[in-house]
Amino acid sequence: MSGIFNYIYSQNSIFGTFSYTFNGKITFLELRSDNTFFYCYGCSYKNTWGDGNTWGYWEVKDSFLILNSTMPERITVYEDYNKKSKFSVINIFPSNFPNDIYLRYNIYIITEKNDTLSFLKRTEHIIRVKGNIKSFWIEDNDTGIKSRQYFLLSKKSNIISVLFYKGIMFENENWLIVNKDKIRADGKLLIRTDKNK
Repeated sequence: MSGIFNYIYSQNSIFGTFSYTFNGKITFLELRSDNTFFYCYGCSYKNTWGDGNTWGYWEVKDSFLILNSTMPERITVYEDYNKKSKFSVINIFPSNFPNDIYLRYNIYIITEKNDTLSFLKRTEHIIRVKGNIKSFWIEDNDTGIKSRQYFLLSKKSNIISVLFYKGIMFENENWLIVNKDKIRADGKLLIRTDKNK
């Protein structure tokens, strides 16, 4: 018999842990029975926090696994005011700092005078700008991931700390369920690793 046989999978038939290994690093997906998931790529065998992680909710539609991350934002911003400072200072860190200190990024800043300042291919964690900042957004040079434009809540804010989430986020991500033990995503075949299913 030739052709593709599509089986309609139920939510209960697919939950478990699936993984793919390449060059000693694991990509794994844990589908939990409460329809939440944890996804990690670039993980070591002993560490479940790797090069990138996301979590959220999953569902099955026909022969497809649908993943949606629940990460709320690419950036988390904290504003403060220092009356002695002659500059506005932005401190930028990866969201899983201090475990990951590397971030190569572009930052685009709109000043209170509506000038646009571009700081490209930066690796330093601190940006100093003369005058006040109205808004900014960040772009990761390695992945191309961009944050939304953030508008400062206070015109006085001149000390801004930013956590930038540079990992992946799924939005209606569709992966093919090959069978109850295999899922295909981006050309990779993830195999079930929990043998109790």
